[in-house]
Amino acid sequence: MTSGISTNAKYGGGDAVERQATVETENDSVDPKAVAHQFSSSPDEAELLTVKCVESESIAGRNYKQPRNRFQAIDLARGFGILCIIQVHIVENVLDRRTASPTAIDVAQFFGGPFVAPLFLFLMGFNLIQPRGLCFATPKQVFQRGCVLFLKGVLLNLCLNASLLIKIYFYGWKFSPFSFVFAVDILPCAGVVLVLLAMGLTLLEPLCNSTSHRLTVKSLVLVSLGVSVSGVTPLVDNYLDSGVANGWQSLVLGFIGGNSGSNYFPFFPWGAYPLLGAAAAITWFKLDALRQRLRTELSSGVSSRLFAAVVLTGTLALLGVVVVPFAGYWYTTSIQLAKYYHHGLAYYLWCLCFFPTWLLALDFFDRCFGRSAVFVWLKWMGANVTRLYVSQWLLLGNFITFHYQQVELSKCIAVFVFVLLASNLMTLGYQWLLSLRAAKPPEKKPEHPALPGDGSFKHVHVATSEVDEVESMEMMI
Repeated sequence: MTSGISTNAKYGGGDAVERQATVETENDSVDPKAVAHQFSSSPDEAELLTVKCVESESIAGRNYKQPRNRFQAIDLARGFGILCIIQVHIVENVLDRRTASPTAIDVAQFFGGPFVAPLFLFLMGFNLIQPRGLCFATPKQVFQRGCVLFLKGVLLNLCLNASLLIKIYFYGWKFSPFSFVFAVDILPCAGVVLVLLAMGLTLLEPLCNSTSHRLTVKSLVLVSLGVSVSGVTPLVDNYLDSGVANGWQSLVLGFIGGNSGSNYFPFFPWGAYPLLGAAAAITWFKLDALRQRLRTELSSGVSSRLFAAVVLTGTLALLGVVVVPFAGYWYTTSIQLAKYYHHGLAYYLWCLCFFPTWLLALDFFDRCFGRSAVFVWLKWMGANVTRLYVSQWLLLGNFITFHYQQVELSKCIAVFVFVLLASNLMTLGYQWLLSLRAAKPPEKKPEHPALPGDGSFKHVHVATSEVDEVESMEMMI
């Protein structure tokens, strides 16, 4: 009988390239672990190598594909985040603040803070290491995706400010159009971050390849870079605000740092979060590999309880030492937009401890209520967060031109419901169009003749394929 074993390895950096080999054995069984160690170049790679067995349909008459495990808390966090995005955009740009209490406004801005942009950028970095659970993205793919995201962000700025640009050019409104077209929102920020990250990964490859534990080294380097980016943010902002650039130069440098007014998410400090997310993904894979090894060495029940105890202890330690004691500073920074957009190392370190506790809490709730309609809907929104983000901005952006901070609180609730439902319908419509495109019959490819053989050997095909395109907010992104 002929069968194939296709393997997708979670390699670091530029190692996600095509690698193929054929192993022939006269036995009917192949040890996946032996295959993993044979075609990996380091203990880290062998530990994270995933082997998927696929029976040949022409010989065995059936296909078997091992299901992919997806960390549902990520989609749940992004689904909750899109709700926070819509409400905070309405509070900041549509709500007449005379009709709402200052405390309510502060709470709304708080939920539009760490639950949104920091977490989305963190998850973008996480998904660079685990795009669809397959393998690491190469620097080339990260660079290309960054350029696409940047262009999409500028195009979104044009579309959401279309009515304002018409007012500027045809009705004489005294605003600079370039500050709106090249505003550093989350999508352009993600693009710049990915481009710079791709350059950094290319430079880091020689260092990481010099050791057999390249994944561990890479995660430590990523965390160090993230802390450095966040730590030097005040220095970069002070330098760029000292008048070193004017005109178009300030627009360009606004993507790097400074307080130009329209650079809400410059690289300093926001570039630190994808670096942290990438390091967290490597750590997650290492922990998952440890859990699998414990299951083989210990009984399943003992290993699960031991692993859960370690994770719970670490989570409680983070809550007791960092998250709860410094929650007041976190809240104050989140409701002050100037400090939030240009925060420093302390806020970053707090988020570093908050993210795992938040995701683990969502994972617990998902295990309890994951099949309920509300949770299914939130996870669907999380899986389509980029489309929902673009849809809500297209609706709100042009509405803000005519109703900037002029709508009373009761009507803002209606605006929130309308934007939420309309963005969901727009996303469903886009998915329907994609399904129509996918339903077209593929072009027929010429069939290759069967290879000669008497069937006494087993052919094992080992390959690592390039990753699929990384979603922008899955990214987020």
